[in-house]
Amino acid sequence: MQKKITVVCVCTFIGALCIGTTNIVCAAQLANQNVAKTSMDNYNKEQAKSYASHKVSTKYLKAPDELEIEYLHPMNFKDRHMDTYSVHILESVGNIHHTDVYRGFTVTRALGSITDDNEERNSDALGIGYTYLLRKKKNISKKVAIALDVSGGLVFYDKAFPANGRAYNFMWRVGPRVIYMPTARTSISLGWTYMHVSNGMQTHNPGYNSGGVTLGLGWDF
Repeated sequence: MQKKITVVCVCTFIGALCIGTTNIVCAAQLANQNVAKTSMDNYNKEQAKSYASHKVSTKYLKAPDELEIEYLHPMNFKDRHMDTYSVHILESVGNIHHTDVYRGFTVTRALGSITDDNEERNSDALGIGYTYLLRKKKNISKKVAIALDVSGGLVFYDKAFPANGRAYNFMWRVGPRVIYMPTARTSISLGWTYMHVSNGMQTHNPGYNSGGVTLGLGWDF
């Protein structure tokens, strides 16, 4: 009788041990699954954050749009006496080989005269035209950059300009610029610009050169 009881106890103990081991293994597998799921959830969250951050950083690769106000004084020609006041409204359209590309409109007002055939001829005129601008920029700190601007456009005037010229001209501009960026979406810049205006023809083309300052205000809202 005692032997039977002993055998039953041993068998019961072995069975309980096996069941307990199985439960422990199942519990470990379940725990591992939960850990793996948690790790995957965390990974997905980090990936989502990284993607969102990348989208934000990609957005700011595009430079802010810009409004430029410009005053230029005649240069090089002694018989050109025209001051030029211009506003350039520029939209940033991308970046090519680390060069910002802009397109937009120019509104320009010239006041003064030219001397032609020993005669002083009034050359006041108002013009509007389409322009492109390329800006090669180098950051020297988080908020300050230096740049070189090159732009070209076609401007149509309300009369032949300068006097004895034609009612259209090509406007070429080049010059250095210092840019201050108080935020990632705004900028203030000051530049010196050299401008050449001519119509490209062999006759009736009294072109002129001028130079002066340009104030730029950039935004991206």
